[in-house]
Amino acid sequence: MELKKGELRKLEIIEATIRCLAEKGWLNTNYETVGQLCNMKRPHVAYHYPKWDELMHASLQFVYVTGQTVVRDYLRDTNTPREMIRAYIEGTFHWLTSYPKHGAAITLLWHLATFDKRYRALSTELKWLGAERVHAILYGNETVQRGSGHWKTALAIHGLLVGRCVEILSSDLTVPRETLVEQVVEEALKWGGLK
Repeated sequence: MELKKGELRKLEIIEATIRCLAEKGWLNTNYETVGQLCNMKRPHVAYHYPKWDELMHASLQFVYVTGQTVVRDYLRDTNTPREMIRAYIEGTFHWLTSYPKHGAAITLLWHLATFDKRYRALSTELKWLGAERVHAILYGNETVQRGSGHWKTALAIHGLLVGRCVEILSSDLTVPRETLVEQVVEEALKWGGLK
């Protein structure tokens, strides 16, 4: 499906917003700086996204969807829960390595979620989507209420992955990235009862 001209411009604006957040920081990301990165004037950016929060929300959703696309590609040729857990974790780290500017955007989401209920709702939604994926990998289509032991395991594994992503994005590593990824895989397999 080919995007229309207006949709392409919106995508350019979203990508420039993500780049601006990563390169200039939250305080220096605005209609003007985003417009400079995509060769548009400030009013043209504001025309497509009249509300700043709408642009931020669309940019953060784009980051997440891109990450999920990378992970889904990693999961494509897997068959067993062990293979799927490994692919889920490796795919997530591959996404952050392949799209390094996305890491700045996703950590900004977590920061904004600490004090803004709109971003908290998005962060909570993304948390549950990640936990649902882990739950489906470990337990198939089992339908149990959130809060059960299986959900707690899925949330814990997702939380482990998110915590290690924060570590990779925000600190100097004491071990090579590949070692860290392997540690996360081993812990997740153990917590999921697959080891």
